Amino acid sequence: MRRRTFLTAAAAGTALTLAGCLSHGSETTERDPLSAAGIEAEVDESNATATIQVAGTGTAEAEPDVAVLSVTVEESGDDAESVRAGLAERTERLRDALTDAGVDEEDVTTRRYDIRERRRSPGYEGIHAYEVEVEDVDAVGEVIDTAVDAGADGVGRVSFTLSDDRREAVREEALEEAVDAARSEAEVIASAKGVELVGVVTVSTTGTDLRPHRGPAVATDDVADEAAAATEIDEGPVSVSAQVEVVYAIE
Repeated sequence: MRRRTFLTAAAAGTALTLAGCLSHGSETTERDPLSAAGIEAEVDESNATATIQVAGTGTAEAEPDVAVLSVTVEESGDDAESVRAGLAERTERLRDALTDAGVDEEDVTTRRYDIRERRRSPGYEGIHAYEVEVEDVDAVGEVIDTAVDAGADGVGRVSFTLSDDRREAVREEALEEAVDAARSEAEVIASAKGVELVGVVTVSTTGTDLRPHRGPAVATDDVADEAAAATEIDEGPVSVSAQVEVVYAIE
């Protein structure tokens, strides 16, 4: 099921770190200002006689446009060479199947390759694990079925996330919400203190966080069952949050 993009703001309440700090003097920590719509022009720190420092948090959500999953192939044998050969043959078949299913070759990357001697029985065992990035999130179930049909021994939990361009756009939305929240907090404090905000001294980001939507774990035995229906993985919104600190000059 696809969801429409939507935006939420996290209000900068009194529980926010550093919110509501009233200070006097001309010394402030110099930081790179963040350009954001709706805030006043910067004020020369050397001319600021009093400041209010506040923090704000903003959150934006968007439907995912990328899915990432792990696919593994395992092999065992009497010696390391036979295990290596078996892994090579099976992974080539797997990669060819994924390519035929529409996954770009560069979107299938090795995350683990290991061949070692067994500890409890004679012989060797090996694993080749791939990370598969799927640009068409609606095709994730089909990609999983393709991988299992091609001989994959394991399929990891699916993670729905955002492409680089989409992530940056959503991050900007979250930053704008964070700046607005900080401004609201500063206005409340200024009103309570009987002063006015006259400009922004500094604005800095204190962190951003992306929370992908995690799909359920995939049971490869169920997927491999010929009687089973096609695999379906429900996607969900991806959340991006941002935090800012703003220092306002007051009079």
